[in-house]
Amino acid sequence: RSNFTADDTQWRTLTQKEWRYLLLEREHASKLLGIGKVAGVLGVFILPDDADVSDLGIDFISLADQGAVQKWTRYSLDKGQVLNNYTIKQWEVFEKIGVVFLPLTGKRDVKTIEEIGNHGYYWSSNNDPRTLVRSYGLLISNMNIKIRQSVTKQVGCAVRLVYNIK
Repeated sequence: RSNFTADDTQWRTLTQKEWRYLLLEREHASKLLGIGKVAGVLGVFILPDDADVSDLGIDFISLADQGAVQKWTRYSLDKGQVLNNYTIKQWEVFEKIGVVFLPLTGKRDVKTIEEIGNHGYYWSSNNDPRTLVRSYGLLISNMNIKIRQSVTKQVGCAVRLVYNIK
């Protein structure tokens, strides 16, 4: 589940430590994250470290601007207001500067797809050390981003594949 190769590129899922760095620990992390919609689909925006969206002519309201509170391994918003609402054309501008969008994909529980548009579940490549039947992942909703979410392995979560730049 954590690695595969295509076109001589080693693709993989992020580790729990990488999710933590990207979403919590990098400098100005809460200013580089936002909750919003692309063509009506709710999710989280992750901006690159050097992103300057002020020159794009498109407003971006970060978690910091929304007053998100970071506590341990999560962000919480008092009011889950969706303030970033973009068209496909606007998203394409963001995508060109390296912004990543994680939609609220829901999850598969045995044979049922649940919570689409309400929650996004993304795997990390780390098992939960307390048990062999659970792995860590990321849980996103319109009011929370929780990084150390332990999920049973029978649940189907989304993956965000990455590769190391050589």
